[in-house]
Amino acid sequence: MRAAIGQAEQGVVGDQHGVGDVEIAVRVVDQRLIDELARALFQRPRLLMLDEPASGLARGEMEELADLIRSLRDELDLTVLLVEHNMGMVMGLCEQVAVLDLGRKIADGPPAEVQEHSAVVEAYLGAPA
Repeated sequence: MRAAIGQAEQGVVGDQHGVGDVEIAVRVVDQRLIDELARALFQRPRLLMLDEPASGLARGEMEELADLIRSLRDELDLTVLLVEHNMGMVMGLCEQVAVLDLGRKIADGPPAEVQEHSAVVEAYLGAPA
């Protein structure tokens, strides 16, 4: 953690970052995103809020990002509030999901339950014919 904090303070971020016992090898994920995460973790938060971090990433990059978020969450005992439109990432990463439709919560619960919720299916896939 000290190395990542020191790098964030100096504005220097290399190809490898140490955060606690988590060693993060940056291969594909956008370096700017890694820099932002390092700056956010510098404050040693208990809650990490991410707004569409997978936006513009290719599938492989999204998988790497999900692995990174999962590692940070587990190793640093973080609560992660994720706002994301990529359902594969959300369903594979989140333990609890809340779904909004036009700003109104229509479902919440474990991913498998929410995915099958009739209001979610109707809002995002359309009403059955």
